[in-house]
Amino acid sequence: MLELLLGRFDDMDRKLIELQVELSEHREEVKRNRDSCENAIQRLEQDVSRNLSAILAQQTSCATRDGLRERLFNQIPRQNHSSYKSLGQSLLSFKSRLPDCVTPTSSQLQQNSSTPTTPITAETVKSTTTTPRTITIIKSTPQKTTTTSTTQKPKLPPFISCKDVPYNVSGVYLIRVSNDSAPFKVFCEMESYEGGWIVVQHRFNGSVDFYREWNQFRDGFGEVDSEFWLGLERIHQLTVARAHEIMFEMKDFEGNYGYARYDAFQIGSESEQYKLKALGSYSGTAGDSMTAYNKGAMFSTKDRDNDANEKHHLAHFCESAWWHGEDNKANLNGPYKYGSKNRSIWWYNFKYGIQLRFTRIMIRELRH
Repeated sequence: MLELLLGRFDDMDRKLIELQVELSEHREEVKRNRDSCENAIQRLEQDVSRNLSAILAQQTSCATRDGLRERLFNQIPRQNHSSYKSLGQSLLSFKSRLPDCVTPTSSQLQQNSSTPTTPITAETVKSTTTTPRTITIIKSTPQKTTTTSTTQKPKLPPFISCKDVPYNVSGVYLIRVSNDSAPFKVFCEMESYEGGWIVVQHRFNGSVDFYREWNQFRDGFGEVDSEFWLGLERIHQLTVARAHEIMFEMKDFEGNYGYARYDAFQIGSESEQYKLKALGSYSGTAGDSMTAYNKGAMFSTKDRDNDANEKHHLAHFCESAWWHGEDNKANLNGPYKYGSKNRSIWWYNFKYGIQLRFTRIMIRELRH
């Protein structure tokens, strides 16, 4: 009955993760649509601004020309018809050097500003002198200057680490170690312990066999949204490129939770047998089960014995690939079973090595 309940809880956990991933994708789609609308509005505003500037410049030119013409006519005696004719010809020449003037209306704004108007002749010049012409001038309204702060746009995937994910939603994201490296999927824990964590191991129902050989632990196995091991090579690349911390989470079959956190973590390359080169100071509630025997140890699997124990091949004896040293106080990659002391999942300083139902190992980039 207990196992049935645990199985149902695990199914609920997986469904919750799937919902969180869908929510993250929906938020990203909404953001993309919003950015597209904002860009379209900005382009429209720029087009309107350019059109208004052109219209205002044209109207200013028209007003200057017509005002000059009116002043010239007022200074010439009406009886001097020869002067009218000469002046008309001069104005025709002046008009040819200026753009045509139109009084903009709502319909004319959509037309080309070069639409021809009625040509000026000597007769129209005479009629203009006798009947004052009303000139419509559009004055520009001073625009209110709005000071806006420039905010950096959210980074887009693939990210350098889960610290760069701009969402507070845990789920599967693409990251890469550097700009010239291939991206890969990780599960980012964005809600617990201030977020930004890369999950490198997760176990909760025993669906994935962890008793595997060296190459599989090097390359990784399982699915990042289920039970999985990320892979020693990727963990090495991440922790060498930038400083990281590490956290071990655990829960027993009665639901008791504990965690162990170390403020520094780094492993070596495959040629160094993925040695645990750095393990910082401990804090947490589960007890320190790593410093005594595992710090400085090389990684061992069932087909590669790198431990310092002269009597046993600990990866085989405990059925657990790990950083085994002379002895071992952590067995988080052991068989998923209840009731077996050595060949199960346990953390020695957490309730005297009681068998564990849930484990999760996470690393996070340190930024100062």
